[in-house]
Amino acid sequence: MSPLMEKKRPDRSKIAALFSPAIAVMNRLKYPQKFLLVSLLLALPLTLILYLLISEMDAKIDFAQKEIYGTRYLRPLRKLLEHVPRARELALAYPSGKASARPELQSLRSQIDEDFKELEATDQQLGEVLQTTPKFKALQEAWQNLGHNLSGPDLQAKEGLYAELLAGIRALIAHVGDTSNLILDPDLDSYYLMDSVLLKLPEDQYLLAQIRFLGEGILTRDCMDTRSCVLTTEEKAELTVLAGLVKAHLDATKSGLEAAFRNNPAGNLRSRLESPLQAYRGSAGEFLEILRRELIRAEVIGLQPEAYAASGAEALGKNFDLWDRITVELDGLLQARIDKFYREKHLVEAIFLSGLMLVAYLLAGFYLSILHTVSSLEAAARRMVGGDMAETVPVETQDELGQVVRAFNQVAARLGAECVEAQEKSRRATAAEAMLRESEERYRAVVEQTADCIYLFDVDTKRVLEYNAAFQN
Repeated sequence: MSPLMEKKRPDRSKIAALFSPAIAVMNRLKYPQKFLLVSLLLALPLTLILYLLISEMDAKIDFAQKEIYGTRYLRPLRKLLEHVPRARELALAYPSGKASARPELQSLRSQIDEDFKELEATDQQLGEVLQTTPKFKALQEAWQNLGHNLSGPDLQAKEGLYAELLAGIRALIAHVGDTSNLILDPDLDSYYLMDSVLLKLPEDQYLLAQIRFLGEGILTRDCMDTRSCVLTTEEKAELTVLAGLVKAHLDATKSGLEAAFRNNPAGNLRSRLESPLQAYRGSAGEFLEILRRELIRAEVIGLQPEAYAASGAEALGKNFDLWDRITVELDGLLQARIDKFYREKHLVEAIFLSGLMLVAYLLAGFYLSILHTVSSLEAAARRMVGGDMAETVPVETQDELGQVVRAFNQVAARLGAECVEAQEKSRRATAAEAMLRESEERYRAVVEQTADCIYLFDVDTKRVLEYNAAFQN
């Protein structure tokens, strides 16, 4: 034996020892049982992996769906942000002598009531999911309390109630952003759209409404008779700070949307949002320019309150238009993400089921192939027992069973050759025996017919064993 073979033998013994438990188990099972055992052991981890993968996809779908719930809840809140600040302006202007504000104020009260009804219906659908019901109830109660005091004489108390109501609306918007996962959006394009819808544009809405409210108050208060007035240092400082915040938000909004445009795989956001963005920036910039030129920097103010209010209203209107357009696009991106996850989920399920069916099909074919080979070997063995050594088992596989069949055919061929050789030897022995018998018969005939006495005598027993007719006579 070569040294190489001596080195390999211990490795084989170690491998045999390692697999001896598996071999012992398999040796006790039939092929269907073996296939079932192996299939179960393979299917269990694959099923677990599939379950985890599907669960992860479902979690992503639920995450995006919750974001859509968030934008649905923000829509009635956006209407409140549009109507409540204007109602505040009119409610504080009407007791001060501006009787023309009364019809618009009553109309706004009715509109805000409708907004709250819409918000209540939305909260009934989504309040449990977004955990908004307590805050909504508090907001609704604040409006009801304020509604009974619209015509009250205490302007300071009324202004405080409006400030509390607006703070509640903004707090509810922030809460919805947190509980709906909007603030955690994972994709850059939808994230920056969310940032505009949830943070920057609502903040601008509040700031623009505040600037319009303060400016109108100044123009109405000081310019009712003379149409000329001078701002105090505190008023100039406050308006300058608010204008600076709006300008900063305008730049931040543009920067964020540009990032969304660059990171949008479909490449269609720019064409849909650039025009309303430019319209908003233009109207807001014009309003801020009027504020700086006609109020903050003017030595003598001759600006008409109506012109100032109209410019502010246009800026706010463009802001809300942009908010609406971005919200539609955000919902589209979220729905596209959900659809993509559903397609991936269905693809994974289809691949898994197709693979499972293919494996089952191949295992069935494997088993039938083994069964066919075993049946062929069994039939050949019966023929060999019956003495038919001519036929062999056809080799139809290239695996280890094919080696078994080839070895069986070699054994059958060797046995057939030895059988033929034995038959030939038997034929020759039979022929020799017949020739010997014929020779003996001829000898006996000669002996019987001779006239001499012939006999065969056993000297030991002193007996005559054979004799011819002449000896008998």
